[in-house]
Amino acid sequence: MDSKLFPSSQRGSMELDWLKANFSFSFAEFYNPNLMGFGTLRVLNDDIIAGISGFPPHPHKNYEIITIVMRGTLTHEDSMGNKTHIPHHQIQHMSAGSGIVHSEINEFEEEVNSFQIWIKPQEIESPPFYGQKQINQELLISPTGKNDSLPINQQAYISWMNRDESFEYNNYDQKNIVYIMIVDGSATIENNELFKRDAIGLYNYDEKVLIELKEKTTFLIIEIPQK
Repeated sequence: MDSKLFPSSQRGSMELDWLKANFSFSFAEFYNPNLMGFGTLRVLNDDIIAGISGFPPHPHKNYEIITIVMRGTLTHEDSMGNKTHIPHHQIQHMSAGSGIVHSEINEFEEEVNSFQIWIKPQEIESPPFYGQKQINQELLISPTGKNDSLPINQQAYISWMNRDESFEYNNYDQKNIVYIMIVDGSATIENNELFKRDAIGLYNYDEKVLIELKEKTTFLIIEIPQK
């Protein structure tokens, strides 16, 4: 098994009067040639959006865009006619496909903390589509929407796990690589001790991944093709 560490201390950052962002991979004005993504995972931004502010309408194309709201409420509006609130502990998936325009605004006083994830699609120029759900299960995103997960235009799986005992992660697709971020808590993976917002990428393996715990920990697990 091979691994690559992504310490939280190596993330890029940007601070505006309305936005504080940490970038796991090169994004905006942050560029690190060693942080250009992991497999088909291209972006993972950890955003804090101030009240009564947000991202005005802007276009996307040929990316699978996932937003996970951990605090506060975002208002999403797009050129497909969707307008909806994304409150705390919900996930949104937008397949930008052949092109879409959307906005994400914090209409309330409470600040929003969200992850935004971009994954390269399996097929380009496909029709855009949208989905949203409560985080009430571990598997949130899958290629076929299995077990009430949201479908994605890629052989990718996204899980949100809260665990208080050591466990093994077994890939949904054995051809995939896996990126594991500690959202809160700590864990030991492949003899590496990881803390809040640290991550590890694992590849070239065909066995289960042992995740050792000493405390209750929340994980974001993104399983993606290597190319």
